[in-house]
Amino acid sequence: MLRISLIVLLFLASISSLVLAQTPPSSDPPALAFASQSITAMTGGNFISDVTLTGNATWIAGSDNENGSSTLYAKGTGESRIDLNLTSGTRTDIRNDTAGYPQGASVVGNADQQAWARYTTAGLTRAGSTSV
Repeated sequence: MLRISLIVLLFLASISSLVLAQTPPSSDPPALAFASQSITAMTGGNFISDVTLTGNATWIAGSDNENGSSTLYAKGTGESRIDLNLTSGTRTDIRNDTAGYPQGASVVGNADQQAWARYTTAGLTRAGSTSV
C-alpha cells in the first residue's frame, strides 16, 4: 500500500512540474493595439483614476430577488463602493485593498457596518450577488 502511494505521489509531482513548466500564451499585438486605441478614444488620452457609474441593479441572495438603482464609485484599483437602493431598502458595500490585503464591509439599511470575512472580499463574492 505504501509503495502504491509513493508511486502515485511521484506521478502527481511529475505531472504538476510539467503543468507549471508550460509557458503562458503570447499576447496578440493587434488586439493589444486595438484595446489601447479604444481606451484612448474613450478617455481622450487622459488618465482616469476615479469613476462614478450609475445604473439599474438586480440583487439576488437565495430566494430574495430585488431590483433598484445603483451607484458605483471606484478610486484606482484598490478602493470601491457600491450603493444600492432596492425595493426592501438600501445596501452599501465598501471594498478597500490599499492595506495589501482585501478588506470590506456591508451596511444594510441603517444598521451598523458589518466587516466581511477576509476570504470573501476577493471579487466581492458573498452570499448575495449584484449585477449592474
